[in-house]
Amino acid sequence: MIVVGVKYGALILFFFLNLGLALCQESDKAIETNAINYFNQNKFTEALPLFSQLLSLYPKDDRYNYYYAACLIETNQQIEKAIEYLKFAESKNNAPIIKYYLGRAHHLSYKFTEAIEYYNAFLQLVSSKQAKDLMVQKFIEMCKNGQELIQYISDLTVVDNRRIKSENYFYSYDLKEFDGKLVIKPKELKSSVDKKDEAANMVIFLPSNSNVIYYGSYGTSKANGRDIYRIERLPDGKWTKPENIGNVINTPYDEDFPFLHADGKTLYFSSKGHNSMGGYDIFKSTFDSINNSWTKPVNLDFPINTPYDDYLYIVDKDEFYAFFTSNRETRDNNITVYKIVVDKN
Repeated sequence: MIVVGVKYGALILFFFLNLGLALCQESDKAIETNAINYFNQNKFTEALPLFSQLLSLYPKDDRYNYYYAACLIETNQQIEKAIEYLKFAESKNNAPIIKYYLGRAHHLSYKFTEAIEYYNAFLQLVSSKQAKDLMVQKFIEMCKNGQELIQYISDLTVVDNRRIKSENYFYSYDLKEFDGKLVIKPKELKSSVDKKDEAANMVIFLPSNSNVIYYGSYGTSKANGRDIYRIERLPDGKWTKPENIGNVINTPYDEDFPFLHADGKTLYFSSKGHNSMGGYDIFKSTFDSINNSWTKPVNLDFPINTPYDDYLYIVDKDEFYAFFTSNRETRDNNITVYKIVVDKN
């Protein structure tokens, strides 16, 4: 039997308590390292639970409050809660990036005036290159668009909505009465640039009674983002070369998800340019056969469009029902497909 004196027993207990504390601190440091690595690789879903764990242990740490809130925003969840964490971080730390994320959080919460204030505060503290990399001037422009568009709220009559994984969303479009179908973009319509970018491997609408197909593509360069192109089937069955439909529709930002209505002249598409209030907004343009040009695109307004990504608007030939997809009110890799009654006002 080993007998340990009270004095030495206390010393041993003190040693093991300190050893345990050191091991815990070392473990926390490893968690932090992994979390920050995930964050820097834009793997926000993986980083989120790690920062949540750290924040539960150190709730007053401004860094963990910031990182956790940023992950919430990047994974599109609990935006209002993220604002609380960011405001706490801001009270202890004047890092410009906190103001940027406060701008993003208010932007996504439709608080456009507050978002502009935070974006401008960020601009005052960073270089023009940093601001450009984060598209802050564009976000400010989007917020101003939102202030204008939010004035014209119309009703959104939802017949059905399905929240699903983003890679499967187009299966939820029931297009039996829509004179066409959605298909994975065939390789023949992918440019060499498209083939190098998984995000460019989108679906396209294939009409049943038309010889013209519209689709999104980077073309030969990513410099101006994705544009809308068209091809036409000739009488001999061959297809024309892809034609960019021009800068009335296409902007320096991304345009994609085109749908030509059964009337053969009304084009719906999604754009991050024009007067988008954030991400992709859905627009409408009509082909003027007299002037051989498209009319100025019209934003379909809130609540079809939001500061989130809203896209692939497909309407039936009688313009009674329409489908569209959005990542509003979702999280991580989930999106929602809505079927709505078209507001004709």
